[in-house]
Amino acid sequence: MLIRAYGLLSYIRIYTPEHRILEKKEADKEIDDLRLVAPFPELVAYCDSMDMATMDDMHHRHTPYVVILYKEL
Repeated sequence: MLIRAYGLLSYIRIYTPEHRILEKKEADKEIDDLRLVAPFPELVAYCDSMDMATMDDMHHRHTPYVVILYKEL
């Protein structure tokens, strides 16, 4: 291990042997499709509940980006 300090600036370097981690993935696990081309029903309902034309500036600033992308698609 190496530690050096120069006033308020310092760094640490730790030397360790190689450590491998293997993560097993389950093949039968269903993967959720989060693409906007085929959105899930809850997202469609949420996006349709927002009317961009009647929103004021504050609500436009707090609109999630995924809603803006969905409306543009």
